[in-house]
Amino acid sequence: MPSKNKEKLLVEDGIYHAYNRGYNKNAVFRSHHDYHMFRYLLRKYLEPGFKIKREIFISGVEFIDFVAPNHLYEEIDVFAYCLMSNHFHLLIKQRTRQGMSKLMNRVLGSYSRYFGQKYNIIGSAWQGTYKAVKVEGEKQFTRVFAYIHENPAELGVDIETYKYSSASLYSGESLWDDKWIKRVAP
Repeated sequence: MPSKNKEKLLVEDGIYHAYNRGYNKNAVFRSHHDYHMFRYLLRKYLEPGFKIKREIFISGVEFIDFVAPNHLYEEIDVFAYCLMSNHFHLLIKQRTRQGMSKLMNRVLGSYSRYFGQKYNIIGSAWQGTYKAVKVEGEKQFTRVFAYIHENPAELGVDIETYKYSSASLYSGESLWDDKWIKRVAP
């Protein structure tokens, strides 16, 4: 029998609470750099106009190129996120039927490769495939939105100033310019 919320009924314009945790409940964010890498990957695929600077050497001559990653900002809206040491939460609307799957495969796969190289670990950083629960209605949306942002409170951290959550964006205390977050009235 598949684990709870592993089997996903994905629909166009569906809103989902997507999450996963580290393999064997281990920390997947061990340093500030790890949190930043995960946020960078979200930004890479979700921020309109985001480009990566690439240096190319041909016959000893350096060329600078700016490459646009395979963006998903037309397929996905992220309303909220929270990164904790051993897990993450995202509140997502997928505008296309496979938008969330594409995003999660790219972000989680890239992060797992980064994590493995950095910490000399073989295998996935994640506890299996990501989980997703379809959000039905405004009341559930509000509950999930609050649940995601209240996660750091379990550590005794001020949720409005926690660096690795979109709560700080909504409170006006954000250190980041998260253009990839689709702000909603909480």
